[in-house]
Amino acid sequence: MGDKFWSEIICDLKLLLETKSNQDVCIQVGKESDYTEFYAHSLILSCRSQYFHNIFSTNSIERKDGMYIMKKPSITSISCRNILRWTHPPVFGKFSFIYIGKVDLDPENGVETLSLLIASNEFGLHKLSQYVTDFLIQHQRNFIRKDPIHIIDIVYSHDLFINLREVCLDVICSDPEILLATDKFSHLSEEIVTQLLKREDISSIKEITIWENLIDWGLARNPNVDFDVNKWTKDDTTLMNRTIGKFIPLIQFHDISAEDFFNRVLPYEELIPRELKQKVLRAHMLPKLASAPPKSSRISKTPDDSSTKAFKTESILRTNWGPIFGNFEGGNDLAMKRKAEWKSKPVSYPNVNIPKKFICSEYEVFQIKKKP
Repeated sequence: MGDKFWSEIICDLKLLLETKSNQDVCIQVGKESDYTEFYAHSLILSCRSQYFHNIFSTNSIERKDGMYIMKKPSITSISCRNILRWTHPPVFGKFSFIYIGKVDLDPENGVETLSLLIASNEFGLHKLSQYVTDFLIQHQRNFIRKDPIHIIDIVYSHDLFINLREVCLDVICSDPEILLATDKFSHLSEEIVTQLLKREDISSIKEITIWENLIDWGLARNPNVDFDVNKWTKDDTTLMNRTIGKFIPLIQFHDISAEDFFNRVLPYEELIPRELKQKVLRAHMLPKLASAPPKSSRISKTPDDSSTKAFKTESILRTNWGPIFGNFEGGNDLAMKRKAEWKSKPVSYPNVNIPKKFICSEYEVFQIKKKP
């Protein structure tokens, strides 16, 4: 029976890395203050990754004084350290996947987990990529809640994370206070603000709060504009309109109370299109004459506990769909797709915490009518 000497081999590889003998590869990663150089052995890298094997075998890489030079500014130094370097005693980010086959992932640090996935994917380390991906799936919601701005920036900057973008928006919409109750909203990119305001499922936060966050977002991009709207010049108004004008139609003004609209929105009336402003004012001042506001409110309204309310349920049947309840144009409160797959989103009626997606093959359709 043969003996196994894996531990001895690993020790020898660690020693090879620590002594820096015969290193012939310099990998330059990071930008500016994060810039770091890592040294390794082309033979080891070629054995561990087809990506490195192809580069070194075809000589498609810069070489200076016998040293291969690789420039990877998009890879962070800590990610490369996790892949290449080892220290004793080991601390986060200082194992070496290449040399000893071990990495250290922190369930509290989503940014570094994403960065490591970017690096492992670029270096063709498929097993490491899959391992990090599984870890990311397990902890993704916690990562987004802890550090939404940095996570969103990375996710929207790399096509590698396309599938994670919807998860980010879902988490924020289910718990919008992680952004909207802080100053973090001002740090979001224009693309993310657009995607968020288009969503109809932002719950548990008032539309007036969304409006005020949008104003703050615009002011953050125009530091020379006074925070007091009464002190704005014509040029200030023009500048702010250029900055946030495209977002104004995405605000659900009908969900803002008359008092809040008068006190907290109308001071910025120069930013609001005239027709839109008139519709909202008409709805507040002449509710019986005004056209009905859209039902597609993104706010999950809380039922009035002081009295029992009856709701008329609207059921629609469409091709390849089962029963559909609620306003169709603004989304459906409850709808059955094929194979008994149901989806739920509060649109016309209060949020009663129905799961967003579930399976149910047996159901009854009924209508509740208010007694005459």
